[in-house]
Amino acid sequence: MRIRWFIFLAVFLIQEFQSAAQSFEPFHLQFTKKDGLPSNLIYDHIFDQRGILWIATDAGLTRFDGAEMRTYTTEDGLPSNDIFHLFLDKKNRIWMKSLRSEPCYILNDQIHTIHNDDLLKRLGKLSWHIFQSDAYNRLWGSSQQNNLILLDSNDQHTMFPIGKVISDIQLYKDVVIVSTDDHVRLFNLQNLTYQNIPLK
Repeated sequence: MRIRWFIFLAVFLIQEFQSAAQSFEPFHLQFTKKDGLPSNLIYDHIFDQRGILWIATDAGLTRFDGAEMRTYTTEDGLPSNDIFHLFLDKKNRIWMKSLRSEPCYILNDQIHTIHNDDLLKRLGKLSWHIFQSDAYNRLWGSSQQNNLILLDSNDQHTMFPIGKVISDIQLYKDVVIVSTDDHVRLFNLQNLTYQNIPLK
């Protein structure tokens, strides 16, 4: 009798476990050109603070609000249709790394470039390829010219020449860690002083 009861209990628990596991299967959607994307080659994607999905492709930047897709291209003002990387800052600006060496961001569905934005005119033809945002609402980025760029909360910028190609920027507590192939530079976020640590 006990064996029969034990077998019944074991079968019941296995069935319950299987049905519970099936109910937690992840939900996913797949978008292709058939659904409105300009290309099937996707480099990056990000959600903005309004919950809108932005998709970076080799044929433009696509905005998806859950119902409709709209693609921005050079005809809408993008510096290039090849958008490789997206970064959302605390002001809900989506910064883009594109094929052209120009800073660019989108805010409230409007494209900002050096042709229509005073901040970007001041930055000039700098292609940002790494982005980080710190606890002081400042934006950190690296440029192809081996500069570390800091945008403060008032969009005033400071450039720190690094002299080497920046491979990574990380934030840890009150420090920005800037890595190159032969040294790490540690920036103190409170007073913006730094120290170099050779890797060799």
